[in-house]
Amino acid sequence: MFSSLFVLLGSILYSRVKPENRIWPPPSRTSWQYYLIWTACSISFFGIALLGYYDWRSFGLSVSIRVIGGVASVLGGILVTSAIATLGSKRTQGLGGDLVDSGPYRWSRNPQYLGDILLLLGFAVLSDSLTTLIACAGASICLWLAPFIEESWLEDRLGQEYSDYRRRVQRFIGFKRN
Repeated sequence: MFSSLFVLLGSILYSRVKPENRIWPPPSRTSWQYYLIWTACSISFFGIALLGYYDWRSFGLSVSIRVIGGVASVLGGILVTSAIATLGSKRTQGLGGDLVDSGPYRWSRNPQYLGDILLLLGFAVLSDSLTTLIACAGASICLWLAPFIEESWLEDRLGQEYSDYRRRVQRFIGFKRN
């Protein structure tokens, strides 16, 4: 599972350094980049869930802190689900499409990443596992970096429409930087 996180991080960093040979977003659903990214994501998320299950309550957090983690995880899941429903499957998989600026995309250019980070870190606190927290932090770093890679790709694909959207809507809620 940790090796799949390294694959994700390496793919994101490589895509930043070599945008002409980017791995994320993938060029098509049948490309090796698509299979690499989504296999690594699946292994990472499934591995984190298993790690949290098997290392459950090994760290010693209080019940009230764990409840806060559970609430954060549920809120993150709701945000991710809402963002996926708004954006659609094709765009969620990095396969292009028109600009979407409705639903949670009115307030954040990256609500899926925000929701995933909230879900992961909330799960780590809920599971009360230091090892799970470390894995979730690694996955969250990948999720935090991904928008920085996507922005130039989106600007190339969507042009002025995306540039205007970037000026109107923050990358992350409360962190307006362009």
